Amino acid sequence: MPLFTFWPTAITFTYVSNPATNKRIYGLDILRAIAIAYVMHWHGQHFIDAHIPYSAYRWLILDGVDLFFVLSGFLIGGILLRMVAEGTVTFKSLGHFWIRRWFRTLPNYFLVLTFLLVTYQLFRGGLPGKWYEYFFFVQNFNSPHPVFFSEAWSLSVEEWFYFLVPLGLFLLLLFAKSNKKAVILSWILFVIAAVTIYRTYRILTLEPGDNYNLLIRREVLTRLDSIMYGVLGAYISQYHASIWKRHANFYFILGLMVIFGTRIYLEYNTVFSLYWQFTLMSIGILFLLPKLSSIKTGKGLPYRSITLISIISYSMYLLNHRIDVVIEALFKKAGADLSVNAAAGIAAYIVFWLVSIGSSYLLYSYFEKPMTRLRERFKPNGAGDTNPAIPNISSNFQS
Repeated sequence: MPLFTFWPTAITFTYVSNPATNKRIYGLDILRAIAIAYVMHWHGQHFIDAHIPYSAYRWLILDGVDLFFVLSGFLIGGILLRMVAEGTVTFKSLGHFWIRRWFRTLPNYFLVLTFLLVTYQLFRGGLPGKWYEYFFFVQNFNSPHPVFFSEAWSLSVEEWFYFLVPLGLFLLLLFAKSNKKAVILSWILFVIAAVTIYRTYRILTLEPGDNYNLLIRREVLTRLDSIMYGVLGAYISQYHASIWKRHANFYFILGLMVIFGTRIYLEYNTVFSLYWQFTLMSIGILFLLPKLSSIKTGKGLPYRSITLISIISYSMYLLNHRIDVVIEALFKKAGADLSVNAAAGIAAYIVFWLVSIGSSYLLYSYFEKPMTRLRERFKPNGAGDTNPAIPNISSNFQS
């Protein structure tokens, strides 16, 4: 099927044939689509750098992973709080929670990881150092992430968060005879404070020439607070709904000011960039959620397009960087100088997007979605992923 007909066909097929689509929260899908668009652009930016100066739009470019982290925390927090509200705070329910999360995230990850290891062995005659650590998400637990499969760093942060934070919360709640709300809030604030203090300590001990991106941004123990800000949002939306909803438009504007103010200021102030960017970005994104979570649905091609991108965003995240490398190699093999030929550079950028979307749609349809459905076999009677105080929030869980 030609690429120019695949795009609208795929949108229509996904929209009509996937009942879960109708339960999604459109505003959260918008945020997820924007997040993966930022990730895609960062990875494909080199195709157009020589022809469209980065300085012309740099203030508008954010770190898509920051958006993913806070959104994931908001959705996972909603699921955990629903479990607490139902009184299912047991190790059995915690086990069900982990199984459902792992069926959602691990099959796709292990498939792509295995493929990359096989191709690495075939083309380089060996395996990357400590390759086995990737199967346990310890390759960047408290050390710089290796070069191999570089985008896996954020998945390690997410998986350790899914394991450690619910476990700590459930242990605390097992011993809490009353005032569970206070226990939950205390745990949220403790994790945020502890990680922030630890990250500050790590920054203070950096040596000249240390790689901030690898030592601070991409390590598990220095980034868990970003996801916890999303959980804080879920807590406020459930237990203080009036505060959450009353000034949603004001929060949204304030959030944009914090996000882009931080983005602009960190270009000029190194100290600010080092210490506060992750905290302020997470807070700014949190302020967007009251408004976005109130936008339940949309219509027309923009709605179908954003919903599709959101649904396949996890597959896109796993695949797009590999596709970027392959497309660059193919264009160079064809004799195209991407840094000189503007038409070739822009064409490569467009092909990168089209191939990433098409291949991710196939991966989602024929592997990710069937594997995710398997988790229903482990679903306890009467249990679900929806939070009565945050309607249908878990149907948006894609990160």
